[in-house]
Amino acid sequence: MIELTYILSVFLAGIITNKIIVDKTVTRLPILNADGAMHPLYAGIATTLVTLCSMAVTYPIYNRFLKSLGLYWLQIVIFVLLAAGLVVLSDFLFKRFLKAFYEKLGGYLIIVGVSSVVIGATLIITAGKLNYVGTLINTLGVGVGFIAATLMFMGVHAKLRTADVPEFLKGIPITLISAALISLPFLCLGEIIG
Repeated sequence: MIELTYILSVFLAGIITNKIIVDKTVTRLPILNADGAMHPLYAGIATTLVTLCSMAVTYPIYNRFLKSLGLYWLQIVIFVLLAAGLVVLSDFLFKRFLKAFYEKLGGYLIIVGVSSVVIGATLIITAGKLNYVGTLINTLGVGVGFIAATLMFMGVHAKLRTADVPEFLKGIPITLISAALISLPFLCLGEIIG
């Protein structure tokens, strides 16, 4: 039986110390979404679901086959293929059964899938010390951290739309500057805890 302290520590490690949105370039798409076509909460939920499903499938493949056969170089290729299949499947399911959710994404599910590939690849590499359940809990924590950071960035971005910003800094430049400033506490906290 898994202890509650183990679950909480792995979950909080996923939220606080992995800092996915701060560390990984591709996952910054929601904060750079200047036109508001993609709602950050829905993008975060979709990314979390796709990443969780990807990890549920790829963890056993990685640990049972690739690791035991010494085929580490195939890790990313197989993960990308499986994640791409899961993104296409989730795209179909969201479009078919959750139309309102799909419309909130603004058609960006494929890009969200790319983000999950980066997140998932990182998790596979760092999850060597966790068992299957621990990896899934950590993945869920990373997703929650991703959603929280994305919502925080979007709150700042909403304030910037009404702020008096010099013309040459409007749009993406001020978004990147504010994202860099907001990233500092995440990076420091991750270093202190991790």
